[in-house]
Amino acid sequence: INLPLFKIQRIEINTSSAGKQKIQEILKKDFENSWLFLLFNKPKFVETLERLSNYGVKNAEIKVSSIFKGEIKINLIYRKPFASLNNRQFLGTEGIIFGNSIFKNFNKPKLVIEVKNLNYHFGDKFTAEDLNLLKKNIETFKADRVILDKFSIYYINSTAAIKSSKGRKLEDMNKLLTGLKSFGKNTFLNLETDKFFFAKKIVKERSQ
Repeated sequence: INLPLFKIQRIEINTSSAGKQKIQEILKKDFENSWLFLLFNKPKFVETLERLSNYGVKNAEIKVSSIFKGEIKINLIYRKPFASLNNRQFLGTEGIIFGNSIFKNFNKPKLVIEVKNLNYHFGDKFTAEDLNLLKKNIETFKADRVILDKFSIYYINSTAAIKSSKGRKLEDMNKLLTGLKSFGKNTFLNLETDKFFFAKKIVKERSQ
């Protein structure tokens, strides 16, 4: 592993300059600056990158471009943000909480999710609601903001807001929203029970 043949001489990485420098430091410190040692210990390398990148890095593909020149190419696979979580973190498409780092800064998604009763850390799994159901309801209602408290979920878009119990699928929304056009904008719907709902105009207080 320590033979000159296995030494890394040149690296190509899809990250920032600071990220590349950090990876070079990791390779020298923990992997003997050896591409062979790196290939044998890839899980440890990926685990280190996940932690140092606030879990923005999901995986890494390692390719030896030239054995004799010691050239390798590392393709970092980044998580994709589905929503901004509490305006401090990102919720990934697969449900992992992550953030910006020296490796990559992610563009803030339009969708904002606020969780009132849970504090998440980088690398945690989103547990406030079933993610697949949440995605489906957001798509159905075309929500750009979601608020979750201990028992309820609020789906909000530019024209209306819905309060629903957790675990409930929003169905027949197109028909429902069509019937609400007479209410105009800023309409609030309570859908916490199966038997009834009510809708009312949201009145914003004007600051003095």
